[in-house]
Amino acid sequence: MEVKINSGADLAKEVNSLASSWTVRTAAIKKWYNMIRLVDDLKQDKMESVISSDPRTSFNMASWLLTPKTPVFAVDTEGMNEAEISSVGAIEAYCNREYLKEQRRTASSLYGRFDKRLVNYMLATGWYSIISHPTPDGWIWGVWNPTSVYPEYDQDGGLVKVARRYRIPARHAAAKISAEGWQAPNRKWTSGQLNVYTEWWMDWDAELQENVAWFCAGIGTELVRPPTSTPFRAIPVHVAPVAGLPDDGSITQDDSWRAEIGNSLVVPILDIQKNYNRMLSYMQQLIRDTANPRWVEKVRGSSVLDPDKLFERGAVFTIEPGEEIFHLATPPLPAEMRTHEFDLRNQIQRGSFSDLTFGNVTQQVSAMLVTQVTASAQQILNPFQLGVMAAFSRIAAFNIAHMRAWGMELSGASFPKLPDLLTIDFKYDVAIPGDFVNRANISRILNPEFRLSAATLMELLIPEVRNAVIEKGNLQAEDALNNPIARAVLSIWQLQLAAREARNNNDEQLASMLERAAALMEGQTFGAQKPAATTPGVPGAPDIQALLGGSL
Repeated sequence: MEVKINSGADLAKEVNSLASSWTVRTAAIKKWYNMIRLVDDLKQDKMESVISSDPRTSFNMASWLLTPKTPVFAVDTEGMNEAEISSVGAIEAYCNREYLKEQRRTASSLYGRFDKRLVNYMLATGWYSIISHPTPDGWIWGVWNPTSVYPEYDQDGGLVKVARRYRIPARHAAAKISAEGWQAPNRKWTSGQLNVYTEWWMDWDAELQENVAWFCAGIGTELVRPPTSTPFRAIPVHVAPVAGLPDDGSITQDDSWRAEIGNSLVVPILDIQKNYNRMLSYMQQLIRDTANPRWVEKVRGSSVLDPDKLFERGAVFTIEPGEEIFHLATPPLPAEMRTHEFDLRNQIQRGSFSDLTFGNVTQQVSAMLVTQVTASAQQILNPFQLGVMAAFSRIAAFNIAHMRAWGMELSGASFPKLPDLLTIDFKYDVAIPGDFVNRANISRILNPEFRLSAATLMELLIPEVRNAVIEKGNLQAEDALNNPIARAVLSIWQLQLAAREARNNNDEQLASMLERAAALMEGQTFGAQKPAATTPGVPGAPDIQALLGGSL
């Protein structure tokens, strides 16, 4: 791909040209995002307007469900021998570790965890864009706003060019150039906002005799990184649409496909939600008008009724004989109004989450209905879940392939001998509320002998428990100590220790009483026993430590 960039102005022109081809997508994303923001576009002066919270609550629910809880990277071992299969664990552990490192690093940032930010962008825009590549100190991750990223694809859908345009304060320009290792220009910026332009593209490298990724960057009209070939065999920016329609322009014969190939979560309910908001606003206005009747004055002089005092408590209006004040009866609300509202609500639930998903239950719900609601939620979330898994799978495979090609180490050790091409899958489950319990109940109905281990239940229902085996051991220890016999044994032991302490203090009377109490409690606990070994220093006292197997 031929790209001629000799100055910052050339780069800005190149990026702006690519950005203009995605104008229809940008306009559509703004429309979707305003619905999620609950922008009141029905507002009128001195009139009520109602904007339903459904788009925002659905977005929050989807974000919570889609953000990976217990993700894992897994190498596809199909066709490998036993030695190779046993060695992929180091690669999987390294990928998981790099993922968790970035989670911790971004958890307290302005935008929060990087994986949740990726999910939120995907739900809001229908696109994901993330840059990642390996370094000797670990992987670099960067989640980008898709509206600032402009890709170009070949006829097979492969990424061949991607540009990015965003703004930074002028006072941050020097720090940005230093952090990225770019070339500082002669001029210095001190005020205002500056456009940053970056572009990646695939092109031939004469020295390497193969296609590699090229990169350049500019700030304002200054070129801070001239076009440079990189050691990447593919563009390290992973950008793709999700949940959209399949057209590439062949059907619509225009550029509208760019706004439809990736779709936000709210696209299926876009028009019906606006209609529903209009209905709610109209109903509230109608209720207000019905509750506030019109008044008629039959008076000879000036008006008697004062609108500002009409509804005051104890308001008094004086009229002359023969004059009259009365209100006009308002018609009742149409009976079909609520039915129409329910119809609109049902159509919204077909394109989004059912009210049952949020726990809005007013009557008993059958297991069949729960299953249908779960299937509906999974159908809505599936394209976005596939997008998350595809993004992180591609990143892992890309980074591991380049680490192996560059001879980088894997946690201080060289890579094991494995096939040249490795497929690494990113796997995680989306748990719909109530789905697990419903499936467990159905399993018990079909097979009364069905049950799950405590370890599996802890992993699925209480993921905060890090190690089920340790937790089970703690429970067994607590049960043993709470046993009445164990408590009695500990009491006997404490009485004997107290008797020994009293005898050391020359209090023979107290020591004798404590020994008798210990003996009495021992007899009540164990009944008639053969003489037991004595505790050193306490005449006649049984060796409780030996009795408990040395666990004290």
